[in-house]
Amino acid sequence: MEATRIRASFSVFATVSATLAGFFVTALSILFAIQDKPFIKKLRESGHFHVLLLYIYWALSCYVATLIASLVAIFIPDGHVKIAIALIAGLQATGLAFSLLAAKPLLRVIEFSAD
Repeated sequence: MEATRIRASFSVFATVSATLAGFFVTALSILFAIQDKPFIKKLRESGHFHVLLLYIYWALSCYVATLIASLVAIFIPDGHVKIAIALIAGLQATGLAFSLLAAKPLLRVIEFSAD
């Protein structure tokens, strides 16, 4: 019974991870599309653009890894679901941490550009 309930959460993790990965792919696309804007130039000059991209790439990697692990975990035997949920939750939490870290340089430059 417990394994069945845990197994049901795998599809939720997969859905959330796919959504967040899509969000970060869109964010990267927008950042590269507006490279000639003054805001992005200030971000580059301050050195925060590289840091922002690094955090976005790491968050995106964690979300894609979570998505893959969640889809694989749907098919694993019941004896291994606790290990799988621990791995998946850890990947999701790491992606969230990198998402929050990505906001820091962005907010710093927003404050800087307001001057």
